[in-house]
Amino acid sequence: MRLFTSLAAVLLSFAPFTATAQQAAYNHAYVQTKDFEGPFDSPQVKAGLTSGKKYIVVAYFHGCGGLYYNGQVSHKYKPAFDRLAELGYMVFAPDGMAETGRIGACSSGMRGKDEGYTDDLQRGRSRDIDYALSHLPSEPFTNLSRFYVWGQSEGARAVIQHGTYPAFVKSVVATGWACNGGQEIYVNPPTPFLLIHAKGDPEHRKNDGCLARPNGTFYEPDYNQHWVWGDKESRRRIERELAIK
Repeated sequence: MRLFTSLAAVLLSFAPFTATAQQAAYNHAYVQTKDFEGPFDSPQVKAGLTSGKKYIVVAYFHGCGGLYYNGQVSHKYKPAFDRLAELGYMVFAPDGMAETGRIGACSSGMRGKDEGYTDDLQRGRSRDIDYALSHLPSEPFTNLSRFYVWGQSEGARAVIQHGTYPAFVKSVVATGWACNGGQEIYVNPPTPFLLIHAKGDPEHRKNDGCLARPNGTFYEPDYNQHWVWGDKESRRRIERELAIK
């Protein structure tokens, strides 16, 4: 009995990165369209999805500070979400902190100093991506002819390190993540990707060379913000990558 108790304790210690965590992240995703917005499991979103309308989905993976702030989606993401919704897209942003203990490196004060911690965290974020990409295709609201992935900051690291994507993912956008010798660029052909890192990013100052594979593009604006959506040329490139312009 003691053996089983110990085993249960070990398994519970990994609970933040189990399928339960990924399901929680998915169910509490922030969803925004032109007509409705809110958590995926909220009554208003469930009601909005009864129309049977299909959307071009942008699966968005947030940074280490979290998706929600005081019960509302963070103001850091809202301008980009508003723009995509205005253009008829659906933003579907899994809440990577929906499970107790799922905190990012910045929230823990570690900021990448403990590589073991950040590697475990990235594996959890990668599982969030896997879960979303395995469930969104079967949702009645998803238009699979055009489907995109976007990650910001810690979420950007997750989407570019994730590796191979299903064929229905048309492009991957990663913003606000600096490269360390190009090691983070793992997105595999044939999925195209766009990586944007501002020269003056206060969160990630070190950038010793981003390597874009033949299917990818790297853009480094002369901009001093972590949220590259505030840079006009960055917005233009993102919109082009998402086949908006």
